[in-house]
Amino acid sequence: MTKRFDNCRVLVLSDTHAPYHHKGTLDFLSAVNAEYKPDRVVHAGDCGDIYSISEYPKDLEHRDTWSDEIKGLRKFVKELGSLFPRVDLLESNHDCFDRETEILTRSGFIPFESLEDGVEVGTLNLSTNEIEYQFPTKVTRDFYSGDMVRINGATSIDLLVTPNHRLYASRQTRGHFRMQTAEELLNSKCNKLFTKDAGVNNKPEYDIDDETLKLVGWYLTDASFRGNTIVFLQRKSNYKKITDLLDCKGIPYKLYEKDSSRITHICGKELKKVPENQMVISIKASELNHLVPNRYKLPDWLYNLSKRQVDILLSVLIDADGSTYTQNRKALVLYGTYDFVDQVQRLLLHSGYRATIRCYRGKDWKLNITERVESCSYKFKNRINTQEYTGPIYCATVPNDTLIVRRNGKISITGNSRPYRKSVVAGIPREFLVKYLDVIGAPPDWKIHSSLNITVDADRSNWTMVHSFGGSNALNVAKHKATNIIMGHHHSRSGIASFNNGKRVVHGIDTGCLISDSGSPYRYNRLDIGRPIRSVVMIIEGVPQIIPMR
Repeated sequence: MTKRFDNCRVLVLSDTHAPYHHKGTLDFLSAVNAEYKPDRVVHAGDCGDIYSISEYPKDLEHRDTWSDEIKGLRKFVKELGSLFPRVDLLESNHDCFDRETEILTRSGFIPFESLEDGVEVGTLNLSTNEIEYQFPTKVTRDFYSGDMVRINGATSIDLLVTPNHRLYASRQTRGHFRMQTAEELLNSKCNKLFTKDAGVNNKPEYDIDDETLKLVGWYLTDASFRGNTIVFLQRKSNYKKITDLLDCKGIPYKLYEKDSSRITHICGKELKKVPENQMVISIKASELNHLVPNRYKLPDWLYNLSKRQVDILLSVLIDADGSTYTQNRKALVLYGTYDFVDQVQRLLLHSGYRATIRCYRGKDWKLNITERVESCSYKFKNRINTQEYTGPIYCATVPNDTLIVRRNGKISITGNSRPYRKSVVAGIPREFLVKYLDVIGAPPDWKIHSSLNITVDADRSNWTMVHSFGGSNALNVAKHKATNIIMGHHHSRSGIASFNNGKRVVHGIDTGCLISDSGSPYRYNRLDIGRPIRSVVMIIEGVPQIIPMR
């Protein structure tokens, strides 16, 4: 049985970036091991660096292939493993969404923080452009403090994401869609950005006739219940659209006219003219209840409609409770409760419609609808900027490599967390992929974590270790989370900062790195004022100290 860690002497190293580590790294770590005798070792991320296939700009003098780099990385891990047979290895950067972002599930959009294990999420199949639902292979829930990228298009996009989060977009012209990071877009001179707004509907015809489908549309918008009776209320000039359908289906109904001359206000707004009289149509509830068991929830079978059938249903919804912009006959507006327009938005998403929810008067909501799967954000450089953010972040990893999310009523189709992004681009089937610990040749007792929380037995102090919390320094995060923080990622930061909140002292610690300046990926350091600081951290019975490489 493996002995439990007591965490009395914890060594934390980070950012070795093998095979581009400093040539003295292993000798340094061997000396640290001999002097301090750690009972636990944590590697805080970026163990290796496969520079030849990374997304970063390339040094023209770089000659190593990815195969060479893998061999060098495995050699380093083998030697490190001989020093430290048991290591907790942390994952590197996550690309994530803020707390206001919702994610699509089969039951609709939900806050990311409410996403539970075993729930399918909405994705876009980039080969077919159809919406599909897949089980996440991983859900990321983390904390972040630093600058995020805010993208706010006039009608089509609203995102607050980490700089390394990827968007599926095309710059300047249509048809050149690819994954690109928010930071790339922020630094680009792009003035037009095209994004995906919806999926296409290639479903066959569902087994329902057009007249019944239209009745369902009227039922969802204009009906109310009185006991066991369904009552439709429609203006006199339009009511025959309902009665003609009832006659066609042989459904008996009662009809009478309601005087509207005394109505002077609607929703608190004074009317400029007397409204036309209303016609009241009543039928037995049993005539339609089998199709729509719950009037306040769209029935699941609507998501099996063909594109033509969805168009028919939408035309009825707009006729009953909507309008059409006079300047653009393809731009539609549907009015209703939030729950109703929320469900219709999801339905239209599957059938090639961009739909955006807006509150337009008190508690009244409207859905702006345009039939298109792509849209363009003009003057894009004015619609993207950085925004400081401190709080939880979320993401998920799915086989399709895309997620469908919503923020402030606007739907976006973006990339997901990135473990499989290279394989998707290269067309490598997922079943051929190898686990990261197997790739680097890690010893059997090495474990991998997204972050690590430990308790030191000596003083019962708690420590959270993570690769990065965005651009923020460790102390800011420690203050916010009221716990000790150790993080890597920032090569030019090494040190311990402390804060007394009146109840306890918390430490924010940056580990430094163990990279080489002479390696191809880091020649840019010659031009930087902040150069790499090579060091590791030891926590001895709850007391941290920096151990610099001499």
